[in-house]
Amino acid sequence: METKYLLLVFLSFIFYFFVVPILNFYDWIEWWKKQTSMPGQEFDCVDMIAMAYKQNGANWVYDLYALNQTSRKTFVSDVESEFLMTLLMSQSTLVRPTDGSLGPRELCYSVIPTGRQVQWPDNILDWRIKVAEWVGITKHSFEVLEDQAGMKAYHDAGANPRSWEEDEENFLFRTWGFTYDSPIVIAFITKWDSTEADGGVKLHAGNLMTQFLSKDYSPELSGGWKGLLQQYLTRSSTRDLADVESYLWSTVGQAPSWYKHNQDAKKKCKFGNYAGAIGGGAGLVAGGAGVGFMLGGPIGAGIGGLIGTIFGSLQAYGSLTKGCKP
Repeated sequence: METKYLLLVFLSFIFYFFVVPILNFYDWIEWWKKQTSMPGQEFDCVDMIAMAYKQNGANWVYDLYALNQTSRKTFVSDVESEFLMTLLMSQSTLVRPTDGSLGPRELCYSVIPTGRQVQWPDNILDWRIKVAEWVGITKHSFEVLEDQAGMKAYHDAGANPRSWEEDEENFLFRTWGFTYDSPIVIAFITKWDSTEADGGVKLHAGNLMTQFLSKDYSPELSGGWKGLLQQYLTRSSTRDLADVESYLWSTVGQAPSWYKHNQDAKKKCKFGNYAGAIGGGAGLVAGGAGVGFMLGGPIGAGIGGLIGTIFGSLQAYGSLTKGCKP
């Protein structure tokens, strides 16, 4: 009797912690699988099962799972997985089928738009000149600016928000909402690194934009959003999502509206729901066991444990899936 009861409890434990997160994340897993099999989207740098465990708060399960995965597909920190999930909830083609800007290509390889009648630069120097032009800095001023550093020199060279926001080719602003004064934009144009804001550690910030633009510039690393985040988080002492947001969207953290509007939806999949679901499910398992003991005998205990397991599983699954869908 005790052996069967312990087995049922063990199976319930496995179901709650290892299976429910995957069921809860099924839409995302299927979307990613289909997307990465499409022409032009064959870039697989994220393991959606690993993301499922991260988003459901079971970090110890994620750690076990990650032991058998390549570091390329796992996450540097909780900040990386949280930020990427916010992007997916905001701009992915699963959430926004008609106008979503984020798929495997943008997440893993490059954010440079395709299908436009635009001749994009093919080297980093020309990209820096192009971005400088978007922000209102002429090629001559750009050449002078290379020998200077800091915000004052940047603005003195002609950087202004109007030029940045009006240029129709500027996907850094129009698609991703980067402001003209965001640290990553300034660092890319001027090669300036702030050493004071991060304990004296140089972030080599210009390299972050390089990787964001395309994996081709450093083929051994991921490109796109994941490449940018992993480089930033491994070089910076930050452990705060707000620091990443400020670095990308200006010193005052002016994240674009599409990003901020999805914070509440993303939070519904965090640990609070998971813990409540596990607690409720475990309670029903215990309740079922109590019913079994009242019935008496090994058969009664088996029936009670089975009842508890079934209803506990349904309770956990139902609680976890509320509001967690795309």
